[in-house]
Amino acid sequence: MTEQRIQRLKRKLQEARYAAIKRNPAFAAPLLDMLYVAVRDIPRFSTNGSCIYVNPNWLQNIDLLSLEFMLAHQQMHISLGHIERPALYAGERFHLACDIVANSHLRELGYLFDQLPGVGKLYHTTFYPVVEGSSLQPEEAFRNIPFDPDALKDKKAVRFLIDSELWWSRKDDRGERGVILLSPDDDDPDDLFIDRAELREKLFRLGTLLPHPEEIKTDPGAEQDGPMGRKKPGEGPGDEEQKERLSELRRIKAQDEQEAALEAQDRVWQRPNDPRLDWRKLLDSFLQEQLSDYSFLPPDRRLSDSEFFLPDFNETELSPQTIVFAVDTSGSVDEETLSAVYTEIGGAIEQFDGDLMGVLLFFDTRVYRPIPFGTEEDLANVIPVGGGGTDFSCLFSYLDTSSLNPASIVIFTDGQGEFPDERAAGNIPVLWLLSKTDVSVPWGKQAYFLS
Repeated sequence: MTEQRIQRLKRKLQEARYAAIKRNPAFAAPLLDMLYVAVRDIPRFSTNGSCIYVNPNWLQNIDLLSLEFMLAHQQMHISLGHIERPALYAGERFHLACDIVANSHLRELGYLFDQLPGVGKLYHTTFYPVVEGSSLQPEEAFRNIPFDPDALKDKKAVRFLIDSELWWSRKDDRGERGVILLSPDDDDPDDLFIDRAELREKLFRLGTLLPHPEEIKTDPGAEQDGPMGRKKPGEGPGDEEQKERLSELRRIKAQDEQEAALEAQDRVWQRPNDPRLDWRKLLDSFLQEQLSDYSFLPPDRRLSDSEFFLPDFNETELSPQTIVFAVDTSGSVDEETLSAVYTEIGGAIEQFDGDLMGVLLFFDTRVYRPIPFGTEEDLANVIPVGGGGTDFSCLFSYLDTSSLNPASIVIFTDGQGEFPDERAAGNIPVLWLLSKTDVSVPWGKQAYFLS
């Protein structure tokens, strides 16, 4: 494996690990202390408790959300003691039971997915009888699985097993049988920086997972090994070497972004007609829900002699601040629909007469860079990109980790995709603008911009 490829895969693991820790800080200690090793004897993932093993070809092609879930899934196997199974339960049937229990617990931590690209269906209930996995021990779930994946053909078995139990019993390995991609000695890039000492202190005070550093008894005269016993303090890379590593990671990331931009298909949009929607009425109604606190409104001067304090509603004029307009550019959205989107966004700019400041995002299975706009001239210079599948989850994951902090999200889509749970929006109001009248959304508000 070339050094350049190792660096690419390492960066991808770092980004997914950062996302998992941000979603659930209790994952910080184990995920930061793991070795991440590339091996080819598994289709996706496995672990032995101190290392996480991953197939490099699968890692190269998987999206970050699916990778984040798989890292959390491995950690759940470890923390629930699945890899310490008794010999009586060796085999894939017990492994499937452990997967069901792990996935069910992950749902309680916010991973509310029924399936993920590159991973498949995420089973979180047993088969017969149907019982939620988090209420069971693996031995109990095992009895509710009336088949053995080992008896199925490989292609059918992989539909039920999202990872492998191959490395569960190989406790002695510390990466010697593969290629180490990421180790605890590797500092995170500065754009994904995690203050490990501060994080450990916080986790200890919360009573999760880690002892306080001052409570670890050591012999002052003894040599202290680093994590996993591989390095001693002072043997790590110096400042200059770290800077070189960061520069190389940035260069690789920039190259990846350029390649992704070249792979994305340029789309065509134009403004052939007048807008159909009354945007001022639509957004006023949409955003009014946020104005529930009247404590800072000026008093109504007409009632200044009254003993009551009443707000002056005449001076309240709603002007939306930052609104994210997210446009579905997946392959199922045709050019006519994109032109209708252009028309409606242009109409919103006109109707708000310069008061509308928005950020435009295009997305399919990934989100393309945000484009601020305030005038129709800004809009005219934009070239939409996309053309892949549809993944609404990637949009909300992007917004959750970005600095945009929108007041609301307006999503133009044909609705041909799996809608995530409402909690993905993080309490930000969402308006779904649908191009097909036979589609309905399970949460948020909806309207139609094409008949």
